[in-house]
Amino acid sequence: MARKDKKDSQNNQQQNSGNSFEGERESVVALKSIMSKLAPLVKPLGLSPEESTHLVEELYGRALEIDMKLAREPDQKRRKLMLQHLDDTTIQREDGELAVNFPE
Repeated sequence: MARKDKKDSQNNQQQNSGNSFEGERESVVALKSIMSKLAPLVKPLGLSPEESTHLVEELYGRALEIDMKLAREPDQKRRKLMLQHLDDTTIQREDGELAVNFPE
């Protein structure tokens, strides 16, 4: 491999790993927000482990949807809107069933 090609390949690998790290960081931010939201609800709502797991999956899936919709926005704006969306989501029991109400 020519020297220039090798250097370009290394630069591309570094950029891709940087993008991967950024994506991982956003996932951690989303999961921290979800856990912070659910922790105080476990006892009041009587959440079972299965319900808690399902809620984390549902909220995380929603966070990923928001992130995908805002893909062209700056990172800070995407993060702010995703966290605001999760924060504005309400979780309650209605007739013994969990109801997750996402903001519009």
